Amino acid sequence: MRRERIAYMFMVPTMLNAINRIPGIERLKFPDLKCMMVSAAPISDETALKAPEIFGDAMYQGYG
Repeated sequence: MRRERIAYMFMVPTMLNAINRIPGIERLKFPDLKCMMVSAAPISDETALKAPEIFGDAMYQGYG
């Protein structure tokens, strides 16, 4: 994501949960990320609350 300078992305909660669990991910910065849409399945509170620690305010949740 950093190398390709991803600014907009979509992922399902399962993908976000996997990224959240990468050791040391909290130390990385993603300055180009503007919007990360997470949708298509229910998201756990743990996954949703951990994402801002990693990605800042870029995460948006959708429903339906």
